[in-house]
Amino acid sequence: MRKILFPLALAALSLAAACGGSDSDAATGTAPPPASTATAEPAVTPGAASATAASASPAPLATAVVLKPTIEEALSCRVPRTGPSGQAGQATPALQRHDLDTKLFPNAICNDGSPAILFFRPYEGEANRDKWVIGLAGGGACASPQECADRWCGVDTNFNSDNMSTDFAGNASAADGIFARRPENPFANWNHVFVRYCSSDMWAGRGASLKVSATDPSTGKPVEFAIAMTGSYVIDAALATLKQGPGIAPLTYVRTRTTMPDLDNAREVVFAGGSAGGLGIINNLDRVASGLRSGPNPPVVRGLIDSATPPDHAVLGWEKSAACIESGVCSRDAWLKAAASRDAAGLNRLLDQSCIEWHARNRPGTEWECIDTTHVLQHHLTTPYFVRMGLTDRLISAEMIDGGFTSAGKPLTLLGFATLVHDLLEALPTTVAAGEERAAITVAPGVFAPSCPDHYTIYANETVYDIAVGVGGRQATFFETWNNWVAGKGPTVAVSSGIRTDKCR
Repeated sequence: MRKILFPLALAALSLAAACGGSDSDAATGTAPPPASTATAEPAVTPGAASATAASASPAPLATAVVLKPTIEEALSCRVPRTGPSGQAGQATPALQRHDLDTKLFPNAICNDGSPAILFFRPYEGEANRDKWVIGLAGGGACASPQECADRWCGVDTNFNSDNMSTDFAGNASAADGIFARRPENPFANWNHVFVRYCSSDMWAGRGASLKVSATDPSTGKPVEFAIAMTGSYVIDAALATLKQGPGIAPLTYVRTRTTMPDLDNAREVVFAGGSAGGLGIINNLDRVASGLRSGPNPPVVRGLIDSATPPDHAVLGWEKSAACIESGVCSRDAWLKAAASRDAAGLNRLLDQSCIEWHARNRPGTEWECIDTTHVLQHHLTTPYFVRMGLTDRLISAEMIDGGFTSAGKPLTLLGFATLVHDLLEALPTTVAAGEERAAITVAPGVFAPSCPDHYTIYANETVYDIAVGVGGRQATFFETWNNWVAGKGPTVAVSSGIRTDKCR
């Protein structure tokens, strides 16, 4: 079987469960970090992140990160070898590239040490000056040193070095989907920011220099290299840049010679992400919102989570899964505990802090549950959020079906997958209202879930504007449902009741 993302079972390690950044990747949960033999930072447990990390705009770091040798230097292969990628679309003026300043933010780097980047375009119309959409890209993940080596070389995966580096990123990014200047789009004329994903860690890593060993996929020879997995730091650096912190000039959009406003003056912010980016929103939404609200005029912050809500792993049968057969990981709890152990070994992922604190206070010893993004979504995201998910997502469903999971004692099928996703999303507002942090949640989540196979949808016009769901005898679009949710009037949950595996509606 060709791996969509990475194997569901890693020998004696953990269940890999993650997502992606194109229509050729999948999302099934949260991936564990690569095993490391040494780290540049002290190992911590998932709940040991400092309070200052939650501000989303930390003080610039002073020490440069040196990766020696880099993954590129250690391996004999690279895919793509030439190129640029990520060129602009044709619909509306493109978003412009900006490399994050690694002198100010040395941890804002990709797996290979190249600088992390964002793309931006200023608002149109004075009424939109202080309104922002900040999007996180997807792009898969790697869950072990060998997975990272294979990923770099494009071996047995839909990803390659382009998802781990910005060397060939191009100077512009398409302005489609939620970034399109179209009348149906409530964000059409806002400030637009798209942060490229190159850390392979679900936007949660804080491992600046992980020393690892693997086998060169081309030569079969053992290699050692240092890899950075610092997605959480990249988010921090991007936000600090947009806030125009000390030593940071406003970003200037060359096409119109206009500058981006100061994010500190924002009145509304939508923090969005698809697939791996969607899991990045779950991992970071509350801390980013807290940081944005720390100023004198706190903005309204909302999350948009796309293609990142698979069936709850707790309701699946694991006994016949590849994870159980090959690695002895035979339950959701065993998967999470293994992932927590690997976090403590070096990656130091920054997870939802209120989840960690709630479990430490109410059920000590179960903090590992906060690695499960579905658990966080149902119980611990206190910032208002909206979910977009295709019930028959072709990539997530394929990974889970091929992974050997069962439902009600029978092998998981596409229809069974869709039914489980349908039930989870339709019940989501009720689940959240009864959840572990229910007292802190003031807005029930909104949902748009067509019976569609498309994955990673919010940055493409055809999957944002051309899809509707039947609700109350009429067809509701994604943005109609979003606008209802923002206004606090129904329907705010649009989940397709007629699940079809042969039709998108």
